[in-house]
Amino acid sequence: MLVEHVAAQQGFELVVPAEAGVLTVGSSLVPGTISIRRDDADYLLIGVDLPLVAAALLQEFSTGNDQFVRAAEEGELYRIIGRAFQLCGSLPDSPLRTFELETNGLPKTTEADRLVVQRIGQDIFRKALESYWDRGCPITGVKDAALLRASHIIPWSESTEAQRLDVYNGLLLVAHLDAAFDKHLMTILPSGAVMFSSRLSGPALAILNPGSGALHVQIARGHAPYLERHQTRFAELESA
Repeated sequence: MLVEHVAAQQGFELVVPAEAGVLTVGSSLVPGTISIRRDDADYLLIGVDLPLVAAALLQEFSTGNDQFVRAAEEGELYRIIGRAFQLCGSLPDSPLRTFELETNGLPKTTEADRLVVQRIGQDIFRKALESYWDRGCPITGVKDAALLRASHIIPWSESTEAQRLDVYNGLLLVAHLDAAFDKHLMTILPSGAVMFSSRLSGPALAILNPGSGALHVQIARGHAPYLERHQTRFAELESA
């Protein structure tokens, strides 16, 4: 298995000197390095030096090993390293650092100036969400970019600068689900289960959830504080 070739294909094209038996690679495009080694059972163990990325990979590719993600074959390695690349470029605080670099020195005195800076931040945020959610709506699987909305869970106007660029404070949803979430006609529970409002009409609910089945989003621990606030407002409106 050409591990180095797989890593390069997935964006980690820089080989970093490391101990014998370990391949460590980095990227010119995203922060962090990936370390790959074989264990005694001939599995490939993949580690990341960014704690948030490492935790997210373990959550998504759980193997029972609390330190490394394991891959048994090339296809599996390809998926894991590709996902690591996405996460390295989208998890905090990579988008914030990109925003600070791109807006450093820009004027922010007039309303027009602030709108320019806001647009830069929103574009960076969308790119980060597209990377994190694999360019698709996590509920429907739709990947048509024109139909997807990059939305904040806590609105831009109510967020700190760091929260505005935090990928955990966002969802990439198809437009009709985005509208429902924005108006608290739907929320996402700590389990990732999608809950719709009793205030929705029958026709609206049929469009939002055509199969009437249980819908689920794979969320991370980082989403919890943002979704908790959304759930609280949802519950208030349900009981009003």
